Amino acid sequence: MAASRCILLLLVCYVALSQGLPTRPVVLVPGVGGTILNFRDNNLQTSGRLWVTMRGQDQLFSQYLWGKYDKDLDVMKPYYDHVEVTIPTENFGLAAISNLDPDADWPVSTYTAYFERLINRLKTFGYVPGKTLFAAPYDWRQSNACEENLHRLRTAIETAFNATQKKVSLISHSMGGLLVRSYLHKYNDEFNRYVEQWATVATPFQGAGGKVLNEFLTGYNLGNRLLKPETARALCINSPPVYELLPNPLFNWSTAPYVKGCVNGTDFNIDAVTGGGRDLAKLFSLSLRNYTVKHMSDEIAQPFNDLLFDLQLQRKQQWDTVKVSENIRFLNIYSKGKPTPIGVEFQKGVQSYQDLLFASVKYILGDGDETVPVESAAGDRFGDSSNIHRVAVSCEHQGCVNAEDVIHYILCFESEGCVLPDFIKQYQLQQQQRSQQRSQQDGGEEDVAATLLSALFTNNDSDNGRTGNDNGVSTADEEVQQTEAIAEAATFFGKFLRGLSNTDGDSNRPIVSDA
Repeated sequence: MAASRCILLLLVCYVALSQGLPTRPVVLVPGVGGTILNFRDNNLQTSGRLWVTMRGQDQLFSQYLWGKYDKDLDVMKPYYDHVEVTIPTENFGLAAISNLDPDADWPVSTYTAYFERLINRLKTFGYVPGKTLFAAPYDWRQSNACEENLHRLRTAIETAFNATQKKVSLISHSMGGLLVRSYLHKYNDEFNRYVEQWATVATPFQGAGGKVLNEFLTGYNLGNRLLKPETARALCINSPPVYELLPNPLFNWSTAPYVKGCVNGTDFNIDAVTGGGRDLAKLFSLSLRNYTVKHMSDEIAQPFNDLLFDLQLQRKQQWDTVKVSENIRFLNIYSKGKPTPIGVEFQKGVQSYQDLLFASVKYILGDGDETVPVESAAGDRFGDSSNIHRVAVSCEHQGCVNAEDVIHYILCFESEGCVLPDFIKQYQLQQQQRSQQRSQQDGGEEDVAATLLSALFTNNDSDNGRTGNDNGVSTADEEVQQTEAIAEAATFFGKFLRGLSNTDGDSNRPIVSDA
C-alpha cells in the first residue's frame, strides 16, 4: 500500500515539477578540464581518449597534451605536427561533458561524472538531446578568446535556436562562464539575438586563488589524482587560459591571493595585485628560468610565458567592461563556506628561486568553493537590476554543477512559472528550518526538496537507483517517511512551478521573450 501511494505521489510531483518545462532550448558550457579530449597520432597510426582515462593518464597527458604557444594563431599547438587533439561531437556535444570517462565502472564513474546528473534531470523534465538540449564542448587548453572555441559555442547556440526558433538558455560551469563572457564581449549583438538567459555556476570571474598560483610553482594536477602536479605544470606554462585564471589585478580584492616564502635568506610576500600583477609574474619568471621538460627524446625549455601574461592583462581590461543587456536574465550561483586556498606559503627557505619548484608548500585558506575565492565567483560586475540574480550555496568547485541546491535553482530559473527571487528566499528559509530541526532531532528528516528530487530521479543518478538500507531493501518505515517527505515537497515545489507564489511586483517577475 505504501509503495502504491509513493508511486502515485511521484506522478503527481512529476506533473507539478515539469509544468512549463522545457520552455526554451538549453546549451551546457563546461569548465576547464570538463571536456573529453581525444588524440590521433598519424605517425603511429593510433588514436584514443586522452582526457580522462584511468590507464596511463600521466604519460598520455605529457605525450599528447603538452605543446607550444603559437602567437600568430593565438593557440597552443602540439610539439609535433603528426599529433592531433580532437573533441567528441556525439549526442549533440553532450557525450563530451557528461562523464569524462564513459568506460569507468562504479565507483570510479562517480568520480569522473561531470554534467551527468544535471543532464539526466533535464532529460527527465522532457528536454531532448538535439531538440531542446545541447552542449558546447571545447579545447580547454586554449584561450577563452580563441576563435575556435568561440566558434564551437556559437555553433551550439545557433543550432539550438534553429531547432526550436526560440531563444536559448545557457548554463555554464567554472571557466565555461568566462568563455560565455568572452562571447558576450566579442559578439554582443549575436548574443542578444540568440540568448534569452544565462545561468553560471562557480565561475572565477576575477580569477582563481592559491591553486592557480601554485600551478606555476610546484604544480597543481587539476584535481586528477592520476596526474602528477609537475606534468600539469608543464602543460599550463604554455596554456593561455591558465594565465587568464590568474587573479585579476584590476579587481578590488579584500584579500588578494599571494605567495610567501624565503629565497637565499631574503623573505618575500607577493600578492596578485601589486605592480599590476607584474611582481607575481617576475616571481614565476625567476622560478621557471631554467625549467625544462623531457618530451619524447627531446629536452624542451619551458620558461614563464611573458607574452601570455601580457595578453591576459589586456583581455581582462576588455572583459571588465562587459555588461549583460537589461533584457537578458542572468543567474550567478557561487559557493561560500568551503576552505579555499588564497595564499601559497613555502614551508622552508630555499637557496634559489628555481628550488621553489621542488619545495613544500601549504595553502592559507579563505572562503569559497575549495578552488575559487568567494569574492571572485560573486564578482561578475554585471551590476544590479531586476533581471540579475545571485545566490550563494555551499559546494566543492567541481561538484557544484551537480549539487542539489544548484539543480533546484537551475530548474526554477528554467521554469516559466517559478519566480526566482521568491523561490530563493523561501527555499533558503526552509533549508534553515530543516537544519534547525535536524540539529534538535540529532539527525532527523532530510531536506524536503532534496528528498523529493532524489526520489524522483534516483534511477538516473550515480547511485544506480539504490534506496533504503545498506542491503538495497526499503523497509516499511522508510517507505512511509519517503511518502510523507514527497507529499510535503510536492506542495512546496508545485506552488512555485505553477506560479502560485507570483507577486504583483514587476521586479520579481522573470521576463520571458516571445521569440
